[in-house]
Amino acid sequence: MSENSQRSLEIKEVKGEKVMIIQTFNNGQILINGKELQHAAEKMRKTWRPLSSFRYPTLDFKHDLTTNFPAHLVYHLDQVFHDRGYIRFTSLIEIGTFNAGDTPATVINLISQHAKYTGAIRSYVKALWTADNRLELQNKMNVELKRLDETWACKSAFYPDKKLISYEFEYDADGLRLSILPVSASTDVADYPNKVGNTSELFSLVSAHLNANIAVVNLDVATRSYSLTKLLLAFLDREFDFEAIRVNADDPEEWDYVSPSLDEELRQQAS
Repeated sequence: MSENSQRSLEIKEVKGEKVMIIQTFNNGQILINGKELQHAAEKMRKTWRPLSSFRYPTLDFKHDLTTNFPAHLVYHLDQVFHDRGYIRFTSLIEIGTFNAGDTPATVINLISQHAKYTGAIRSYVKALWTADNRLELQNKMNVELKRLDETWACKSAFYPDKKLISYEFEYDADGLRLSILPVSASTDVADYPNKVGNTSELFSLVSAHLNANIAVVNLDVATRSYSLTKLLLAFLDREFDFEAIRVNADDPEEWDYVSPSLDEELRQQAS
């Protein structure tokens, strides 16, 4: 059954307040209050970009997961966010397989809201493989990693499981510490301090749902957010798509989930 036949959206006035009513085929009627309705309409005027990723193919998975791949994440965490002083965010790492000719190989995939970070890693890795000055670039990276190891408190740990795992990235230039560590994830929106109001919590929620055999969806909490409602309906309908996630180009911790039919109806009724 298509998305259009499963859901419809209507905006009505209830007790003097405009509310959004989403009629679903399987989950009944969902009401979203006027404040969130206004917020959803305002979000449509912002600039959104898809998630960014860095794919690292490897023929020596165990070695690369504990050496080369973490080295790139740590080095560019320092290079990209040095001027920020402090930043903490959650992103995803997925381990999958592909065929390199007749040889099965593994790919380690970083999925992030920070396009500048993944772009810097991708560009540098490509240069290390193809550029004429690749030895110079490798030496520069080695020197910086040695400095960080000797003068900073650095922690990292990576699971070899072939599934999607959320990791917390923390960079503290003043405290001279950085870490990249797995973070716990839950399928219950109520378990998150900001009720999945930022992209970092979104990633943990997504990883929990995609790894769960049975997931509990609390639609009462979800109705506080139009974006969250669209996401959870996609999970319930088994239609979730990473390509539908968008992040604010000016604030990557603000996210949305694209639902073409609902978004178009909202656009028409809000105009």
